[in-house]
Amino acid sequence: FCNFPACGINTPAGPVRLLPSEHVKRCKVIWECVTIIIKTARRPMLVVRLARSLRNVKGYDLSIIAVDDGIGAYDDEIMKELRNFTNLRYIIGDKEDLGISFGRNLALKEVKTKYFLLLDDDTIVTDDTDIEKMVDILDTTDATLVGGKFKGNKHFCRLSYFSP
Repeated sequence: FCNFPACGINTPAGPVRLLPSEHVKRCKVIWECVTIIIKTARRPMLVVRLARSLRNVKGYDLSIIAVDDGIGAYDDEIMKELRNFTNLRYIIGDKEDLGISFGRNLALKEVKTKYFLLLDDDTIVTDDTDIEKMVDILDTTDATLVGGKFKGNKHFCRLSYFSP
């Protein structure tokens, strides 16, 4: 039993339920529905690696908003790599070490899509990454959050989902 006032905040919500079909508004084109947000610190090549893995594995690009809190300019070669991804918005902060929460919140303010996918800069997309399943769950159930699961200590992600 918890006597602390904050214990009442996280009350069980019950199982995830399917939405009635008349309430389902499916995402038709994944890249119009999902934005990836990333907070990084002077590691633009990892952001490029993530964007490249998405393109190579999934065959499409998603909007990506990356906030970098490393002050200073990058060399032309790195900037050219970033520009290869037209849906990638790379924001370099004007202060060093903004903090992960502040940087992620900056990225969230820029999201224009229905959903966002929060990833670390050292994540890559693999064949197991199922963004479409995540969107399907969010579109067809009353779930408001879908979590991911990393395999071992490797840099790849497989999105898991609730069983309604």
